[in-house]
Amino acid sequence: MAASGQLPNLELTENLRGMVLVVDDEETILTVLKNLLTLRGHQVMTASDVPQALSLYHQHIRIDAVLTDIRMPGQNGLDLLEKIRRGDSELPVLVMTGYGEYQIAVDALRKGATDYLEKPFSADELFSALERTLESSRLRKLNREYQQHLEQMISQRTAELAVSEERYRTLVENSSDIFYSLDTDGLLTFVNEGVRHTLGYNPQELLGKPIGALLHPEDLLSRAWNVRERRRSPRADHWTEVRFLAPNGKGQGVPSHRVLEVKARGTYGDDGRFLGTEAIARDITERKTIEEKLSKQAAELANLVDEKASEVQRVTQLLKNILQSAEDFFILSTDPEGIVTSVNEGARKILGYSARELVGKANVSLLAPESGEAQPWFEHMTRAVAHRGRWQGEKELRRASGDVFSARLNVRPLVDQASRMMGYVLIGQDITEQKNIEEQILRSEKLAAAGRLAAGLAHEINNPLYGIRNAIEILEQELPEESETRQLVGLSLREIDRISFLLSKMLDFYRPSEDERTELDLSTLLENLFTFMRGQLTSHGIETICDFSEKPLAVNGSPSQLEQVFMNLFANARTAMSSGGQLTVRTRKVRQYAFIDVMDTGVGIEKKHIARIFDAFFTTHAESKHSGLGLSVSDAIVRSHGGKIEVQSEVGKGTTFSIWLPLAQKKDGHPSPREDGERV
Repeated sequence: MAASGQLPNLELTENLRGMVLVVDDEETILTVLKNLLTLRGHQVMTASDVPQALSLYHQHIRIDAVLTDIRMPGQNGLDLLEKIRRGDSELPVLVMTGYGEYQIAVDALRKGATDYLEKPFSADELFSALERTLESSRLRKLNREYQQHLEQMISQRTAELAVSEERYRTLVENSSDIFYSLDTDGLLTFVNEGVRHTLGYNPQELLGKPIGALLHPEDLLSRAWNVRERRRSPRADHWTEVRFLAPNGKGQGVPSHRVLEVKARGTYGDDGRFLGTEAIARDITERKTIEEKLSKQAAELANLVDEKASEVQRVTQLLKNILQSAEDFFILSTDPEGIVTSVNEGARKILGYSARELVGKANVSLLAPESGEAQPWFEHMTRAVAHRGRWQGEKELRRASGDVFSARLNVRPLVDQASRMMGYVLIGQDITEQKNIEEQILRSEKLAAAGRLAAGLAHEINNPLYGIRNAIEILEQELPEESETRQLVGLSLREIDRISFLLSKMLDFYRPSEDERTELDLSTLLENLFTFMRGQLTSHGIETICDFSEKPLAVNGSPSQLEQVFMNLFANARTAMSSGGQLTVRTRKVRQYAFIDVMDTGVGIEKKHIARIFDAFFTTHAESKHSGLGLSVSDAIVRSHGGKIEVQSEVGKGTTFSIWLPLAQKKDGHPSPREDGERV
């Protein structure tokens, strides 16, 4: 071993340090090698001959490398190499040979030496060879451990897949749904036990049969189309309703087919070739039956509501008569102390006082129902005018005859051109008849609700009543004709018939007559309604704006029912604008429909109530006497005319009701052609 001109780099990573057994018969070389390797960071054991080296090798569990000389007295380094390789084929063994002993080094490599060093060698050559050998050994160990880890993972995944496959197989076999597979020709290659529970087939007998043999004949064409779709795309994955035939279904009291919901998708090879179809099917027969029953019940309920909606016709006609006189108001002006300074003609008609009896002589407090309430009554209104600029509300007033009536008052300040306070203006309207009408409407709505309840009760009573009658008829046939018991049974049958007759009469009482529908112009109908209601709306501080189509909007309908719809909407707008506002009605033609907007600037409707606004008995005016039937009746009337009603609203800004009604058709059955300039 030759000494180097300078000390080698002694820094070494920890994974390249190890326990090294050095074997040489020269003590000086052992000492030098031990010192160098120790400085390098290795742990070192030394032996001067082969027996000592083998003893250390067997005593220590961990030896990372052996560095041995070849030529030693007695047993040499090749003997040590052979003995080590008998028990350990991977332990790194480096041999040291003398100069020119190339053949000996080759023999050592053949017998399993990891590497060799030719004496004399430098410290760097020693470190490089040893650490290269240690790194190679470490990598072999890591590779072996990694392979073992992979083998364990593969074994574990294989076991898990086996468990998962068994669990999936158990789930598929025990599922009430039907799982099946088809080959490229549509033949069944797999079907689980669900087909036995759902359709009554033996799954083993179905294998190899075409899926079309199980389908209802009317569904075969659509089913073939679905198969073609899966051939074109592996993502044809959706639920489809298909009727499957049940074996022996006809003539045994069970359906001849069941309705199944099927989801199927194609399977494809790596080359994109179509391999077949996998599908799952679930029985939805009962669900479809329930849906059909619910749909039928909903239709029956809608028809019942439509029939009962015309119950308010008589009240509507009465309301129209009242509205003809709704423009009559009494107007009084007073000085700041309440002395009347002027009156209109309405004051004479409504209050019964002439101008000579009031102007300059009487205080407005004489209208108070009782004299003791006069001063607080007037002061309350004037304080509100001072704070808010006006007072609006309902009061009980007394006529000249002494009769007390309900009036809606609007009190505002009276100022001159310089804005100096001159007194007050009282605008009043007699609402006695309106209150009576509201009570009648409420009673009519309750009557309509009672009609629905009566219809339901009659239906529920008739069912068991017919059952009782049938049972008694059977009992009557089994009794002797002259038996006293048979006479009692006959009497019972007559009483049952009488009950049934009374039920039918009760239904006839609540079932209103159907209106005759005629062709009418919506703009004319709305103009007439505004004529009747403008005074009442104006008394509430509501400005009315009409934006009607210049061309007639002819529809086929019931005038009284359509008037009821718009009166309900106007009444709702009036309630929403209790402090005044603007009501706009706009009509126009949109393709083959008449389009009507009823817009108010009232308080609006909260979003949470929009979805229920047309429900029967639902109202947002819990403190009022509203029954909650106005909009539901209006919706039913519009739908019965083939139209639609929608609502848009924003709290604090107002509400818009939009109504579509089909235009009347010409005699040839075609709608009128679109007018030039018509906007769509």
